Amino acid sequence: MGAVGAGAALLAALPFVLGLVADLVVYVTVREQLPEQLARHFGADGTADGYVGHGGFLAMLMGMFVTLGAVGVFLSLRSDFAAPASREAADSCIMGAWT
Repeated sequence: MGAVGAGAALLAALPFVLGLVADLVVYVTVREQLPEQLARHFGADGTADGYVGHGGFLAMLMGMFVTLGAVGVFLSLRSDFAAPASREAADSCIMGAWT
């Protein structure tokens, strides 16, 4: 993995790492105010129909962020987006040049 690949992987993982850290900070801040059982699923009418404890909540939270982050890193490393020609095409699209 070259410098471009490492940079792409870091950029792909960064939102998921920041999201996990933010969620953990909020959880630690308010955990004493939370009920013992947390709603994890809601029915069509908006009422909770699935519950999980604090440990299960943290496991689901970490599993979700790690899995989605790993998929993002994998896709960034396996795509041609980091190649110079693709980067120029992406820059053109972003800038609205459509060349």
